[in-house]
Amino acid sequence: MSSARVEMEKFDGHGDYTLWKEKLMAHMDLLGLTVALRETQSVSDPLESEEEGKESEKGDKEALMEEKRQKARSTIVLSVSDQVLRKSKKEKTAPSMLEALDKLYMSKALPNRIYLKQKLYSYKMQENLSVEGNIDEFLRLIADLENTNVLVSDEDQAILLLMSLPKQFDQLKDTLKYGSGRTTLSVDEVVAAIYSKELELGSNKKSIRGQAEGLYVKDKPETRGMSEQKEKGNKGRSRSRSKGWKGCWICGEEGHFKTSCPNKGKQQNKGKDQASGSKGEAATIKGNTSEGSGYYVSEALHSTDVNLGNEWVMDTGCNYHMTHKKEWFEELSEDAGGTVRMGNKSTSKFRVKYIPDMDRNLLSMGTLEEHGYSFESKNGVLVVKEGTRTLLIGSRHEKLYLLQGKPEVSHSMTVERRNDDTVLWHRRLGHISQKNMDILVKKGYLDGKKVSKLELCEDCIYGKARRLSFVVATHNTEDKLNYVHSDLWGAPSVPLSLGKCQYFISFIDVYSRKTWVYFLKHKDEAFGTFAEWSVMVENQTGRKIKILRIDNGLEFCNQQFNDFCKEKGIVRHQTCAYTPQQNGVAERMNHTIMEKVRRMLSYSGLPKTFWAEATNTVVTLINKTPSSAVNFEISDKRWSGKSPVYNYLKRFGCVAFTYADEGKLVPRAKKGVFLGYLSGEKGYKVWLLEERKCSVSRNVTFQENAVYRDVMQKNKDSEEVDTSSRVRREIRAPKRFDVEGYYSEFTDDEEESFNVEALMDSLLKNHTWTVVKKPVGERVIGCKWIFKRKPGTPGIEQPRFKARLVSKGYAQREGIDYTDIFSPVVKHVSIRILLAIVAEENYELEQLDVKTAFLHGDLEEKIFMEAPEGYESQFKQGEVCLLNKTMYGLKQSPRRWNQKFDSYMLEIGFERSPRNKCAYIKSLEDGSKVYLLIYVDDMLVAARDMQVISELKQKLSEKFEMKDLGAAKRILGMEISRDRVKGTLTLSQEDYLSKVLETYNVDQCKFVVTPLGAHLKMHAATEQQLLSDEEYMKSVPYSNAVGSIMYSMIDTRPDLAYCVGIISRFMSKPKGADLTLRGYCDSDYAANLENRRSISGMVFTLGGSTINLRSCLQKVVVMSSTKAGYMSLTEAVKEAIWLKGLLQDFGYEQKTVEIFCDSQSAIALSKNNVHHDRTKHIDIKYHKIREVIADGVVEVKKICTLVNSADIFTKVVPVSKFKTALHSLRVKTE
Repeated sequence: MSSARVEMEKFDGHGDYTLWKEKLMAHMDLLGLTVALRETQSVSDPLESEEEGKESEKGDKEALMEEKRQKARSTIVLSVSDQVLRKSKKEKTAPSMLEALDKLYMSKALPNRIYLKQKLYSYKMQENLSVEGNIDEFLRLIADLENTNVLVSDEDQAILLLMSLPKQFDQLKDTLKYGSGRTTLSVDEVVAAIYSKELELGSNKKSIRGQAEGLYVKDKPETRGMSEQKEKGNKGRSRSRSKGWKGCWICGEEGHFKTSCPNKGKQQNKGKDQASGSKGEAATIKGNTSEGSGYYVSEALHSTDVNLGNEWVMDTGCNYHMTHKKEWFEELSEDAGGTVRMGNKSTSKFRVKYIPDMDRNLLSMGTLEEHGYSFESKNGVLVVKEGTRTLLIGSRHEKLYLLQGKPEVSHSMTVERRNDDTVLWHRRLGHISQKNMDILVKKGYLDGKKVSKLELCEDCIYGKARRLSFVVATHNTEDKLNYVHSDLWGAPSVPLSLGKCQYFISFIDVYSRKTWVYFLKHKDEAFGTFAEWSVMVENQTGRKIKILRIDNGLEFCNQQFNDFCKEKGIVRHQTCAYTPQQNGVAERMNHTIMEKVRRMLSYSGLPKTFWAEATNTVVTLINKTPSSAVNFEISDKRWSGKSPVYNYLKRFGCVAFTYADEGKLVPRAKKGVFLGYLSGEKGYKVWLLEERKCSVSRNVTFQENAVYRDVMQKNKDSEEVDTSSRVRREIRAPKRFDVEGYYSEFTDDEEESFNVEALMDSLLKNHTWTVVKKPVGERVIGCKWIFKRKPGTPGIEQPRFKARLVSKGYAQREGIDYTDIFSPVVKHVSIRILLAIVAEENYELEQLDVKTAFLHGDLEEKIFMEAPEGYESQFKQGEVCLLNKTMYGLKQSPRRWNQKFDSYMLEIGFERSPRNKCAYIKSLEDGSKVYLLIYVDDMLVAARDMQVISELKQKLSEKFEMKDLGAAKRILGMEISRDRVKGTLTLSQEDYLSKVLETYNVDQCKFVVTPLGAHLKMHAATEQQLLSDEEYMKSVPYSNAVGSIMYSMIDTRPDLAYCVGIISRFMSKPKGADLTLRGYCDSDYAANLENRRSISGMVFTLGGSTINLRSCLQKVVVMSSTKAGYMSLTEAVKEAIWLKGLLQDFGYEQKTVEIFCDSQSAIALSKNNVHHDRTKHIDIKYHKIREVIADGVVEVKKICTLVNSADIFTKVVPVSKFKTALHSLRVKTE
């Protein structure tokens, strides 16, 4: 065995490591070194050391084993390449080297397993590889998975291999799947069957290719001559068709295939005398005539004297019509069809094959007969008939029938030019099929319009491309609503429609095939929609829904849906899991709808946002077109019994002009795009381009030869191109402004000009970017100009127009272009605490603003940006901006700016509050403090001495570009007014609230004393009310209004807290003696009439100034007013602990926080440490306040209900009490 010499292939790190290791182990076995891979310690037994006679034998064994270990390691070293050896040479034994190689090249990590499984389960045999090569690739995947400890059963391997076979093995698949008596399947059986099938297919290659490439005539009984001819004429070709041949079928050379052969289509027939070398002759096989004389067809043709340039020869032996006239084909493919016009001026369309090496045109009699044509021959004339109509006439010339003809190309093209209405009505009717349009014409629905043959519609191709069709299943129903199919379409990834929907649910009546669709924002709206639809159709027809076919989606399978169907007596047929084919009617209808939607959006050029409008239009048109499922009757007519009307139909997405009477000198029409029809309204839905909103009108003029895409392209082409040598162009913003409004469109008559030049100078001065050549493969994000009108600060800064260059950060990729993006901002409660300190201590209060704050942040990631619009001429071709600083629009900009500012504040001696990261405090030598609060780029600075504030301003201006706004006047929409003589500081949001009232059209309402009347009781709407008010509530911005009021409540209007708490459930001068923190709490037992939960209310004051408040529902239902008050008190104690800590950060120590409560029983419960039966059910977290009270952190005191300020946060109170509470909270009422 030691004499065996085997060459071992070296592993270079790129091949199949598993296979190489298998060979290495076999090589080790041949060399007798396998034991060295298992032995790592001495082979001697410790007990043998007691036997002195065996010491020499032990030494010999150890020496022999050590030699084998060295040989085994040397064998591995010589079996790997240099680069692999460098990674494992530090290992000194063979087992450790193999272990190191296993870790490097046999990864068992999760990503590797996922990759291998995905590749295995999606494996398909490649046609450019042999069967053997494909099987080898499949088995290699199995082996790689086994190396990662993933075992695939033998039957699973067999199934996966079987499913990977190409189409020509379909018969083999069926045999193995459905073979009688088969219960198991092994991979060996499948492999053996594949090899057998490959041999069978290989033996048939000659005849198959022969039929495809040339003439095929039945062999005569004497085959000897034919065999000899094959040996002469087909010698080279038969050799090229042998198994494993990788050369060209045309020229016979290796290195390329037939499809890419440079000689394809260029070879010409050299005549019958060039026997074996001519491919045209090789494709001609000796045939059998009725008289027994053996003629080649080509020989018969050559023997005639007639010019056969345009003649067609009627042939009984060929399988296809064939011609060598390439110019006769309008389109040429592997399986092309052509139209031929014969001598009698009749026209027929045949499937014709192009054979470049032939010099004659052949018509196959067999093919004609298969298509229903008949033949009559008499006196040398052959007549081909289609029924009773004579189609072709040919004359006989020396036993061959010749037919005179020429290609018909221009005729069909002329027809299409004459009938422009064909394409127009095809598009009007939502890309209806040719057959259905013919039916509408025959029945006279299109007012005598004549339609011709439809040519290929590219938009139909874009819309109809699909993978597999569903199996057709029919239900015979006798009347409407006996059987209904329903399905839901959509996904979270679907673009939001104009109505903010991402789903639609369809209902199809099987009897009439009429279809309805309803659009949904969420899947859980499916039940309400079905209930609404069922009431509507049952009321219209007087019939009941009997059977409903749905799938197993949760939108259909829930208790609410079950109860409704049981109540209505509706039988539900549900599909099996992962078997959508069982709901084929709905599935196919949804496929049809979306095919047409894609086509409509494709030809119109409308954005995907309009998919719902296109869907609604498609369904309207489907209901007006014949359906093959009901014998090509029209669904609308079958449903209602009335003939549909078509004269109002227009092309979806076309240009439309709606009538508008807005003044005598104003244009009387607005330009828009037609978006379809509305159910129940006699009008058209139009998207107005300038207003960017929908309008419904019956006074519409249509321009159907132009669509949305044409309008956009025209606008783009008409944009003025700057061809002068001027470097920069002036960028203007629109003249019409909305407060805080953003615009990126420009108008020609705009007068105000934004100072763009100054901004660009600032960007360049700050070294925001470096101009570089765009690296290959790097992603470049865009940028755009945004313009804004800032309202200014009264008495300090006038309103101004502002331009800003913003990067398109939405194109950034997480983990590549950015990581963390969170950035803190100052809390509103911190601002109110600072203002309370300023009022109490008579501090100075100043305000600062950072110019272009985000441009100060340092960018760590490498991000490339396009040249700014209007400044492209300053960049050379291929140059982009490499960002050095953060910009507005980048996701990480707020965080980078905050980090930069925070580090500088700590550098100049400020401390950051641990409870509010945007509050900075600095202690001075005189014991006073300096406070700075920052909200992004707005700052409030407070100190006792104005000189201290000025020094801080100077330091900040040296580091950042600052704007000194002087004494604080406005912060976060709150106006600050201060009376230093009276010692008051007042917050107001009068301007903000006035705009809110004006926005929601309630600015003219009557004045009331309290926010809510005591008589007002609000209840949640029932489902029936929701259904009836759904359309109306879509136009009511309820949530926006509640949010606007809530913002004011949090900042300056505590009197609105209870009111906001109520309505949000349905979207859902006095000076204090000192800076003492006090709290007030109250509760209203079982105030919510729907779920009987109680209301908690609380308010905290600092030196008498309101700094924090809350009014909300309690999280659980309690069984007494005592427990409701106890839970409200608990929440107030938790808030007091946090506020106490924040005030400590500001330098105002609070010894014990007083909390006032008007519930004596709740106070007693908070001080009782015994868990008796009446309170043991209360959550332990609420008992935490007992420890806090015992430690002296807070003190709970009793207060009279009449003076409890928190009472107005839980209930409606009388006017006198309401005014008392406002006075105690320092809310001005005049």
